[in-house]
Amino acid sequence: MSTLTLTLRQSSPQRIDVSALLPGGLTNQSLEAISAMTLPVGNREVKVGELFSLEGDTQTLNTLIFQGETASLDGVGKGLREGTIEVKGDAGSYLGMQMRGGTIRVSGSIDAYGACELKNGFIEIQGNAGDFLGASQIGNLKGMAGGVVLVRGNAGDRVGDHQRRGIILIE
Repeated sequence: MSTLTLTLRQSSPQRIDVSALLPGGLTNQSLEAISAMTLPVGNREVKVGELFSLEGDTQTLNTLIFQGETASLDGVGKGLREGTIEVKGDAGSYLGMQMRGGTIRVSGSIDAYGACELKNGFIEIQGNAGDFLGASQIGNLKGMAGGVVLVRGNAGDRVGDHQRRGIILIE
């Protein structure tokens, strides 16, 4: 199993949607191909290579690491089915949204809608979690339906709103 580390080159005043970056989807792709992928940043598309410096091997990719000024990264681990994602710092909104398996670990805090509509998997947050942890998206009726979320700090309002199953532990 191998690891790919993405280091944010500079902090971004706009939100960066990194939901397209998942260990399963990047396996066996070259670093050049990953660098050429585009991500939504505000109302424009920016290449991954312009936002991040990449280091590692994707041959048997199992772990993806985000580091740097990561608080502007939204959608980390959205739809994750396998593997591990680590965030060395804070993360933005929608962390682990609709996740179906795997593991996400955050060494800092996260913004709103973490574990939104989570189906399965494990999320560990060393810091605090924002509002609507394990909840449903606006307009949807089903929130978290499985999996485990561990928050080592505090959580915001409406934790588990429309939650069906699963476990949310807040220390």
